[in-house]
Formats: sequence, structure tokens, C-alpha cells
Amino acid sequence: MKTKNILITAFAVCLAFITLSSCKDKKQATQAPDIVAAPPAPPAPPTAPAPPVEAPVAIEYRRGACFGTCPIFNLKVYQDGRATYEGKNFVDMIGFYYTNFDKKDMDNIMSIAESIRFFEMQDEYDNKGITDLPSTYFSLSKDGKVKQVKNRYQGPKELKQLYEAMDQLIAKYKWVAGENPNKD
Repeated sequence: MKTKNILITAFAVCLAFITLSSCKDKKQATQAPDIVAAPPAPPAPPTAPAPPVEAPVAIEYRRGACFGTCPIFNLKVYQDGRATYEGKNFVDMIGFYYTNFDKKDMDNIMSIAESIRFFEMQDEYDNKGITDLPSTYFSLSKDGKVKQVKNRYQGPKELKQLYEAMDQLIAKYKWVAGENPNKD
């Protein structure tokens, strides 16, 4: 009997210890944890400039398709510097993008155009008999007049200066993806 009482007492002591330990854990669990400051929010992504609405186009540069892997895109730079780019095929940026061009860069394009006598060039350089040639369209607005040159076959080699300068500007700027406001 004495052994039975010792066992019952030992059992009661163990049960009390377990209960007290359990209550202490519950009490700690219900206490509010130390408040930790949230990490700073990541920086907001850059916002695209508003799409131009009926703004005059200062520069337009388009490249068309061929039977191979010719780059196909359309770039418009508006007189206020806003620019849109729509990459269609065989270019790094597929889709519609926005950015802002610096006035200095736009003035540089105009200087190149004047130095190569862009405004005196023919409107079209083409050979209708050759079908696998891409078309490159380049237009500039100056003093309210627009001059566009379509170059598909044997255009002046000086046009390449304009194309290269524009290709460098496309690569220079940070473009923000967006929606085409003229999409049907």
C-alpha cells in the first residue's frame, strides 16, 4: 500500500508539473511577440510616360519585313520628346514601349539629317521587281513640313547615318512596357 501511495503521489507531482509547464507555454504563446518593423517596400516600378494624344510627330523610323529575319518595328518620337516603340519581330523588345527622348538627342538627329541633305532626297528608293528586300521608312518634321523617305533599294548610303543614330538612341534609353493606345 505504501508503494501504491508513493506511486500515486509521484504521478500527481508529475501531472502537476506537466500542467504548470503547459500553462506557462500557453501563457507565452498568448503574449504578443515583439513588434518588428516591416522591411522597406521595394521601389515602385517606373511609370510610363502618358501616350501622346494627337501630338505632332517629330521623328518616325520604321523597318519592315523581308523573307528572312529583318527587324520589324515602329518608333515615333513626338515633338515634346515622348516616344513610343512597337517591336513586332526580330528585335529585342517585342510589344509596345514608352520613354522620353532628350531634346539634345532630337536636335542631333536633325543635325545629321541636315548634313546628309535628307530634306532634298527623293521620297522613295525602290525596285519593284525585287521582292525580298525590307523597307525602311524615315520621316522628320521641320518647320511644319514632313519629309518621309522610303528606302527599299539603293537609297543614298548617307541614310545609314540616320538609321545608326536612331538605333543607338533606341538602345540608349530605358523603355517601359505599356499598352498601345491605338490598338483596336
